[in-house]
Amino acid sequence: MRLLRSFAALLFLCAVSVASSAQCELQALRGRSTVALDFFGKSTDIEGTSIVVGAFASTSGRPGSAHVYELVGGDWLQTARLNPADGGGGDEFGNSVGISGERVVVGSEYHDTAVGSNSGAAYVYEKINGTWSQVAKLEPHDALAQRNFGECVAISGDVIVVGNRFDTDLGNNAGACYVFERLGGLWQETAKLKGSGGRRNDLSADMVAVDGLRIVMGSYRSDASGPKSGSAYVFEKQNGGWVESARLVAHDRAGEISRGIAIDGDRILLGARRDSTQGTDSGAGYLFELVNGSWQQSAKLVPSIARAGDWSGESVALSGDHLLISGHFHDLFGSNSGVATAFERIHGIWVETGTLVSSAPSPNDNFSFGLAMSGTLAVGTSPYEAGNVGAAYVFTFDEGLCGCGGTGGGSVVTYGEGLGGSNIGRLVTSETPEPGANMSFRITEIPNGTSGFLFMSPRRISQSGFGGTLLAQLSGAPIKLPFRMSLGVGAVTWPVAYSLCGTTLYAQASVLDATQPSGRALTNALELNVGR
Repeated sequence: MRLLRSFAALLFLCAVSVASSAQCELQALRGRSTVALDFFGKSTDIEGTSIVVGAFASTSGRPGSAHVYELVGGDWLQTARLNPADGGGGDEFGNSVGISGERVVVGSEYHDTAVGSNSGAAYVYEKINGTWSQVAKLEPHDALAQRNFGECVAISGDVIVVGNRFDTDLGNNAGACYVFERLGGLWQETAKLKGSGGRRNDLSADMVAVDGLRIVMGSYRSDASGPKSGSAYVFEKQNGGWVESARLVAHDRAGEISRGIAIDGDRILLGARRDSTQGTDSGAGYLFELVNGSWQQSAKLVPSIARAGDWSGESVALSGDHLLISGHFHDLFGSNSGVATAFERIHGIWVETGTLVSSAPSPNDNFSFGLAMSGTLAVGTSPYEAGNVGAAYVFTFDEGLCGCGGTGGGSVVTYGEGLGGSNIGRLVTSETPEPGANMSFRITEIPNGTSGFLFMSPRRISQSGFGGTLLAQLSGAPIKLPFRMSLGVGAVTWPVAYSLCGTTLYAQASVLDATQPSGRALTNALELNVGR
């Protein structure tokens, strides 16, 4: 099956560490009719060939929406935009989402029900005769105002789990989660789960996950191994009832462990965003595995790129021998541009294999805010991209889809020099666009330049603009890399995607320069023939 289409869908990978297997992006997803401040990508989930992405602040009055994508003819196409039948302004429908087969569950924690404001709800949708339709609205038996039921949701087959972090059964804000099961064709509440060590302000069920008949409930503010170190509870269905089978606690003090949760069979990955191994709040991931009937911590995974304040592990994803740990506050492409670090289990050891970034990284995108995996596919979101419009990116770990056919490095051709006007700058590189490698560029001869962007586009043009000549399509260019001038020099690093093999791109830089009539200076251009 061919998963790769037009250039606009091509994304890239910045690979560091031991690259034992291919990792690349396949397509960018943007919500139908999404606009600024929709926050498309605040949540996401994937199963098989279906993806759901939440946009909690979209639609007039900002009740929120959820967007379903399905793989059709090699492309991920949006096949539905879900809205609740009784949604209201500020409900934040889409703040959390889950998908399993042809069912989707969407949380709406600020929804007002008959019991009062912000009591919350979760909505269930099914694909019936090719159309996604709302089939249920879930509320707990003990719903109360200001409880924000639905802040987190998860689904696996006929089981849905909904979090309520403000539940007070074990103390103020101790938290609990509710289990709903499909019985006789109807969704019915079958259990309310509370951790055996639950206490006030634990905020349990802020994050939940489910796989088959196993549920994980986070308790990221609990004091299990130190103040606010965090923990997680595992529940399993036994003899018709849900029973706590383990409490997962880190070997060290961690730091809000379980703020991110993922489960796949006998493995559970917990993110600890406040771990300080590589600086205050740099973050880490903790892996637990079921060994001889007992859950044991098998690894602590610290991204090599993690720095103070990255909050690595705010989101995590796990599938088989691959996992991802977020770092949405990392500054690789400007402040809070975001990254996700990939690990793979090789010969029984978890090895860091690469750092994923989006195809259009910019400051404050918060890429990896949401992560999800299914098989060899993964989704990472950037809810703050483009003025908080948001976007999601599909990756694969399938070497057959990421390979470049052994075509090698490619070539670079310089053009458009000496045009005059505001084309006073010089864009150069000493490297060729080799798929899977980093390529460096330098911008010089703009002594009054402050900052700018390097634009890359599949379209070569020659038209007046910014007091000079535009040589590559700047407006709508799919790749836009920021840089700052320092002592008359700007530097840009570009990770060349495997998926770009055989394509031709045109690059030109635009720099802010108050001395130019238009306030901008331009450079010459480069023709980049990737992997030829």
